[in-house]
Amino acid sequence: MDEREYDVLDATESSMWWFRGLHGHIRRMTARYLPAPAGRVLDAGCGTGGILAQLATAFPALQRHGFDYVPIAARRAAAKTQAAVSVASVNTLPYAGQAFDVIVCADVLGHRGVNAEAALAELAQALRPQGVLLLNLPAYRWLMSYHDVSGHTERRFTRGEVERMLASRGLEPVFLSYWNTFLFPLLVIKRKIIGGTDGVSDVKPYPALVNRVFTGLMWMEGQLMAAGIPLPFGSSVFVVARRRA
Repeated sequence: MDEREYDVLDATESSMWWFRGLHGHIRRMTARYLPAPAGRVLDAGCGTGGILAQLATAFPALQRHGFDYVPIAARRAAAKTQAAVSVASVNTLPYAGQAFDVIVCADVLGHRGVNAEAALAELAQALRPQGVLLLNLPAYRWLMSYHDVSGHTERRFTRGEVERMLASRGLEPVFLSYWNTFLFPLLVIKRKIIGGTDGVSDVKPYPALVNRVFTGLMWMEGQLMAAGIPLPFGSSVFVVARRRA
């Protein structure tokens, strides 16, 4: 992403409704599927550290590691979280095999320059047997827009495509769901009909009331997903998968 986008990400990832929704999914699914209470977690493509910060609060016994391809993002994540953060690419992980109990990889596999299939194989190798991989991926090729141009997203996915990718890399899906379902019609109108400005994404501060209402809708979706109910459509695909023994 452009440096300006990292400034906005750093400023909004603890408050914006979309990040609150994503972080909630990650917290709930980590708590549900974490193999052991004290283990090692990796945020692969950690950006400016929002997820690592959430994990520190929710799971203080976990050893937290992260990396990002962009040095400025890695520096900000390290300063924000005091986790072990390095500069690296998801295409070639700088870790030994079977190193982590949990790996989080949020909105990375669709980025420009990422080989999604190769990166998924790297992530699978870095998991311990029965380790858990949490993926968030942008959904639907037809939804490509100015937002993706700004975030350097070149690929969007369907649930079926993700299932096939997991199976080919020795990963067993435990839970798959679309999300951002309740707001999906508004999102489609904004991105495909109204449009936006090239180079400017939808990651930004929102009016307090709008942010509060949207956050509540994300919470409701999270409760359904936590109960094991997959949502039928949405702007993202959320995946929980285990490495086969």
